[in-house]
Amino acid sequence: MTFRTRAFMLESASGPLSTHYSDSDATGRCLRNRFARVTRNAWRRDRLRREAVTAVRVTALLAFVTLPVSLVMTANGWPVGLALRHFAAAFNCDAARSVALAPARRGEPGYWPWLDRHQDGIACEPRRLTAARN
Repeated sequence: MTFRTRAFMLESASGPLSTHYSDSDATGRCLRNRFARVTRNAWRRDRLRREAVTAVRVTALLAFVTLPVSLVMTANGWPVGLALRHFAAAFNCDAARSVALAPARRGEPGYWPWLDRHQDGIACEPRRLTAARN
């Protein structure tokens, strides 16, 4: 295959070459430059596609997390600040006390079944101190 045949095939496949070269070094440089340009464009397209997919994933994750939380927070009828304190009290009784929701009765903010030690409807009951007997 001669140079002219290869040049014609390149012209017809990917548009005209910018310059027709007669020596093989110049043709190699021209092909390397074209290959580098095509590769850069492919990398740029891949990067943009990955960024778009990441943005869609993050948006979907935020939607799937915030929607149920906002529904739970507004479904009980409590103000948002009180609902946030209620969720902060879920960890343990010290957390409930720190957000001023202890002791809590069943149905009140700050009541969680796992914090109700005696299953009597009162979570995080204050500890009763007994007098020491002599």
